[in-house]
Amino acid sequence: MKIRIITSLVIAVVGLPLLFFSHLISFQIALAALAAVAVYEVLGAISLKRNLYLAIPAYAIALAAPIMAYFVNENSQKNYIRLLCLALFAYMTWTFAVAVFARGALKFGDAAAAVVLLIYVTVAFSSLALMPAMGNGYG
Repeated sequence: MKIRIITSLVIAVVGLPLLFFSHLISFQIALAALAAVAVYEVLGAISLKRNLYLAIPAYAIALAAPIMAYFVNENSQKNYIRLLCLALFAYMTWTFAVAVFARGALKFGDAAAAVVLLIYVTVAFSSLALMPAMGNGYG
């Protein structure tokens, strides 16, 4: 418990100054790194981080989504959201295909949990990364 508290304090000390530099790509890179760590932890919690067929695409999506948000402006937000939805749908299809061809080695419940948690983490970090592109609000 003590280690988790220390880790959260370190993340807060590193993360808070990043908010002041949210207009730079360093903010999106930091969010991408945090998203990849979150996906790693989530896959570890459901015992799937060693399944490279599921882990590598999940890490790629978690890393790419916040970084791509740096290049979004007010005119391209819809296209970014469409592309993100397409990537998450492709991951869902891929995960269930892996579950079908794994012949019982991967339970459908675990596959569904991996998909839902990747969607949760990716959308959360992508919305944080999109904040500077929102115009009148933040950024």
